[in-house]
Amino acid sequence: HGSRTRSTFCAWEYGSMHTGAGSTNEANGLTSKYLERIEFLRNDGIYDQITLNESSVQEFLAFVAAASYTLRASLVLLDNGNIRAVWKLGGENRIGIQFRGDGNASFVIFKRPDTGDATSGEYGADTLDGVCARIRARGFEGKLRGRSSDAETH
Repeated sequence: HGSRTRSTFCAWEYGSMHTGAGSTNEANGLTSKYLERIEFLRNDGIYDQITLNESSVQEFLAFVAAASYTLRASLVLLDNGNIRAVWKLGGENRIGIQFRGDGNASFVIFKRPDTGDATSGEYGADTLDGVCARIRARGFEGKLRGRSSDAETH
């Protein structure tokens, strides 16, 4: 269990944000908006005596860059200093990830089936690669990347 393999889904790799891989004007614009929000949260945290966990911030930025997510997440500063990102995917579909800054995350995923059945949820803790796999298993990869649906669901 000591070695970490790279995910084939989101290719999350700590620090990959700085490699320039996958840089597009759209992604750079989104990163800029995230950086503005993070600066606001950092200042708000000072007021509330919460120190922003910089490792959590770097992990979030690396995660969204490596995963090529173009759907904008809402960012919240938690009392423990970590960043939580929440993606609203339409209807009752949601993904929330708390970036702990150590390659692990707490997550919640809600999905309402197209059949109109009750919304199902999954939550817990996993590696960021594990969270990526869970997102793909729920069929949300395409929506996070700005497509209306995943090709694999059709």
